[in-house]
Amino acid sequence: MKKLAYFIVALSIAVIVSCSSGPDKKIVGSWKIDNVEMSNLEEAVNQALAAFPDSMKEAQKEAMMEGMKQGVEAMKGSTMNFKEDKTFESTFQGKTEAGTWAISEDGKILTTKQGEKEDKLNVDELTDAKLVVSMDQGGSQIKMTLVK
Repeated sequence: MKKLAYFIVALSIAVIVSCSSGPDKKIVGSWKIDNVEMSNLEEAVNQALAAFPDSMKEAQKEAMMEGMKQGVEAMKGSTMNFKEDKTFESTFQGKTEAGTWAISEDGKILTTKQGEKEDKLNVDELTDAKLVVSMDQGGSQIKMTLVK
């Protein structure tokens, strides 16, 4: 009788663990970009301007900084829909694109792929209602907060 009781307890634990909400389950759903932060923006712009002649750098720097700030603001309100079949759709300024996604077993790396373009995002936080991802891009750190 004791063996049966142990077996039932072990089976119950196995069912609970297998049904728990892992990172691949938590990420499924529609997410909206709520906030975007960009650090080292000036450093990234300076790197991009390295090839420009000195006489053009200052004018280009202002234009690039403003363009980057507008791009970050435009990202707010964009959506990501991660589907159970490991595909996703993203909508940015009315344009919808599709691709595939994968998340590491430990939930720390989210990989998205659209055609030949592949992005690896650091998952800083993942709950049922909040996803925070970050990545380095051109010397700048971009951090996005998405909410369901």
